[in-house]
Amino acid sequence: MLLSIFKQALRGSRSRRSAEQERVAAAQLQRARALQNTGDVAGARVLCEGILSHDHSHPGAHCLLGALFGQEGDLDKALIHFTEAVRLAPESEEANLGLGNVYRLRDVPEAAAASYRRALAVNADSPAAHYSLGLAYSDARRYSEAAAEFRKAIELKPS
Repeated sequence: MLLSIFKQALRGSRSRRSAEQERVAAAQLQRARALQNTGDVAGARVLCEGILSHDHSHPGAHCLLGALFGQEGDLDKALIHFTEAVRLAPESEEANLGLGNVYRLRDVPEAAAASYRRALAVNADSPAAHYSLGLAYSDARRYSEAAAEFRKAIELKPS
């Protein structure tokens, strides 16, 4: 009986702690994005790594780290983090676009196109995903498909 009560209390404590940890992680991630926007890539990276030290399966932290490493030109680390972000949150348009961008920079247009198509599966009306898919098709010398994607991107965002 006492053991059962202890287990219930422990479960309740874990769920409260998880909710609190998620709130803290969300605030840290927001701050990390703000730092990235001001050019403090190192500070943003420290915050993301702090999030992952408590919860290695945080897709937002992996996604932002992928972007930060990409900004710094470390495509190997960017690939690792975007791949993990997509594994953890396959419905993330941002993670799929980021992974596609890394593949494009590494000159792997077919893998880039696959990532952009996954982003479009999440949001078919994404001008960024259509434009990026057009670039990947162009890189793969699939010009008619590239043109169709560019037209779709312009149709969705004419300016």
